[in-house]
Amino acid sequence: GTISHIAKASAVNLLKNSGFEDFSGGEFTDWYLWKGNHGNTDLAQVSGKTDNAAKISVNDNSSIVNISQGIYPEAEGEYTLSVWIKIENIVRQWETAPGVYLTLRNENTIVAQSTAVNTDTDWQKLEITVDASTLPAGYKTFDLTIEYVKGDIYVDDAVFSLTEEEPTPTPTP
Repeated sequence: GTISHIAKASAVNLLKNSGFEDFSGGEFTDWYLWKGNHGNTDLAQVSGKTDNAAKISVNDNSSIVNISQGIYPEAEGEYTLSVWIKIENIVRQWETAPGVYLTLRNENTIVAQSTAVNTDTDWQKLEITVDASTLPAGYKTFDLTIEYVKGDIYVDDAVFSLTEEEPTPTPTP
């Protein structure tokens, strides 16, 4: 017999301004930038991987900087979070300083985290997959964290989507 197969529904990106196209008054619409304890961080819109990107210039490596967006996802299932980053002129506070990584927070608790990058790199994708049914209900935050490093971090094409579970293929007679 044949095997019927239903493809995954294309996932809707729940983030707004995910390509960092809307920038005014020194801020990206729908994104919040925490500039670190000393506020010594600059934000600009530059040419990116796709159209425009955010350029976060961190001038002090003695604290944590992050750019984030919060959402209330309606459904349960599996989430995929991803973002493209490029890093130039990185200086770590110490050799093994964490660097740049993506986290998913539920309320204020980190529930998932990507691999961290703490060296200069061309465009590279950070990604997390998490089963939403394992998370408590509530406000979720997509958060790109820059920890104890300074330099220029370029950010583009952020995604927070719910991927439908693929049904098990069933043989037909």
